[in-house]
Amino acid sequence: MKIPGIECEADEVVVNPFSMHLSDAILAAHLADDNVSTARPEVIAMLCRTAVAHAVFALEAAANSFIDRLPRNHRFRDQAEKWATIDKFELWLLTAPGAPSLPKDSKIVKRLRTLIKLRDRHVHPRASRFTIKESKTEGIQISIQWPTAHDLEIPPVLLGLTPANAATAIGVVIDFLRLFSELSGLSETQFRNHLMGHMVCRDGKREMDIGNFARILRLASSLGLNIDFMISPASPSNK
Repeated sequence: MKIPGIECEADEVVVNPFSMHLSDAILAAHLADDNVSTARPEVIAMLCRTAVAHAVFALEAAANSFIDRLPRNHRFRDQAEKWATIDKFELWLLTAPGAPSLPKDSKIVKRLRTLIKLRDRHVHPRASRFTIKESKTEGIQISIQWPTAHDLEIPPVLLGLTPANAATAIGVVIDFLRLFSELSGLSETQFRNHLMGHMVCRDGKREMDIGNFARILRLASSLGLNIDFMISPASPSNK
């Protein structure tokens, strides 16, 4: 198979949705932050909800990518894909040197679990009920109860999210993936090869960026996020 613009004969092309979802999250958060003073509040909130959802979509794509590489039969991997996202990462770590496990008391892991719950409320929507308190002087007040042990700076009801909330959500996913990368024992290049699209040429494996996502991923710095460990040094900048 000949890929236009690539000087090699490719026998296999692997397209991984991880970089697409992560870049969607970063781009939505960047657009919200860049237009917060000019766009309507509901537009900003929509962009921020999009960022939160796609940040967790990227996490799920990463988990499935690692599960797919386990040296097990297809039936086992098909069953494993139904497991909770964090459990998939735990399963893969059993194959890493020393069989490390995710530190369950880690703030990084706890924050990720909370983020997944918030995202689940968004993509599996149900009606919410809130207690209304009325007084003659203050009018109607709605009392929203935060989830027990809520440890994120993100409202539990994703109606009025801010760019800061969106950046927090993406940061939670990135922090977890960095922790997982360190526990996995993989080099940065090996880690990227598990997550990014690539093609298998006759002279070796090469990274492939079909959607020019590397340019968008570099926008993470504008949100105060560092994802250099997931970007190939040879990738183009967004300048």
